[in-house]
Amino acid sequence: MENYSHKSKVELLAEIQILRQALDRPTPNAHNLMQQCDDLTLINDLNTAVIQQKPLADILSLLSRSVGHIFNSHGVAVYLLSQDNNTLEMQSNTFPSKISDMIERLLAVKIPEVAIKRSPDSYYFKALRSGTPLTINGTNNINKLIYEFTDSKILRKYAPKIQKVIGINHVVIFPLVFGDSALGVLDVSRKTAFVDSEIQRLLQIVSPVTEAILYHKSILEKENLLNELQEAYNKLKKLSGLIPICSHCKKIRDDSGYWNQVEKYITEHTDAVFSHGICPDCMRQHYPEFVAKKNVP
Repeated sequence: MENYSHKSKVELLAEIQILRQALDRPTPNAHNLMQQCDDLTLINDLNTAVIQQKPLADILSLLSRSVGHIFNSHGVAVYLLSQDNNTLEMQSNTFPSKISDMIERLLAVKIPEVAIKRSPDSYYFKALRSGTPLTINGTNNINKLIYEFTDSKILRKYAPKIQKVIGINHVVIFPLVFGDSALGVLDVSRKTAFVDSEIQRLLQIVSPVTEAILYHKSILEKENLLNELQEAYNKLKKLSGLIPICSHCKKIRDDSGYWNQVEKYITEHTDAVFSHGICPDCMRQHYPEFVAKKNVP
């Protein structure tokens, strides 16, 4: 052990200061632990939000804010597939408001709802087809990415200015895929390049996001199915019980007291569609000459 008894007070204070600086200086291992802590905290927050059945908009907003802070990025933008799978619709609550305000001031127009159309050249659909993250670097490639947001040639000419104002130099697009189900994509953008370790960290975060979207999608489908069943039940209920029908003209009285033809009543209360013909009995009664001519039995 080093003998400190022969050192002056000034020398001891100097060494203590050096030791303190060394303790305060983060080591690579400590830095990695901090990163893991941040990632796990976000993943836990996302899972908790899903368990608590928070709205999807709140979950995606939490994701965008947290990723922006942890990775020093512009945040996260999420695009979900439309029902016909031909467009990717941006979830507006994930697009950082600071960026949208900057773009709107630059263009002097309100940013419309973004729907990226499916095309062979689309970076977003390319990532979705491959099922693996796609990294976009370089001015020309970033401009092409911005082109996907609009078909307007007037707006497209502003792409270089938008890129410069926002400061987007690097983008990573992550597909949101669960099994055989393609849900959409998620992109993260910033000024500096993403290293492989960061992409791997983001992949760990994307997983619970995909599950959250799938969970909310299943809830929505369940609600739609229940609404369809309730509507079908209501129609069947209307046709159950006593139906007031005229014994002579066969018209049916509706709930408002009006008398309607049988066809009209059933068409309004069911999905049935009528096609008209003439039965043999009515044919003989109303068109006897035709029956005789055609020898109808």
